[in-house]
Amino acid sequence: MNLTRTEAEKIRSMLQIAAESLTNEQALQAPLLFERWAADQHYPIGKRLYYNGTLYSVLQEHDS
Repeated sequence: MNLTRTEAEKIRSMLQIAAESLTNEQALQAPLLFERWAADQHYPIGKRLYYNGTLYSVLQEHDS
C-alpha cells in the first residue's frame, strides 16, 4: 500500500491519540508512538514524550 504524505501524517496523528490510552507498561513497549520532545513547547503533567531513545512522562507542568 502506498500512502501519500498527508495520509501518513493523519495515521501518525491517530496513532499518537490512541497511544495516550496505553498503560505505562504498554507505552514502554511502543515508545515511537509518542510525540518527540521539542523546545519552546508547553507540556502538561502526564504527557509522554520520546527523546533520544527514551520515553519520558512529564511530572511537572512546564514550558521547555
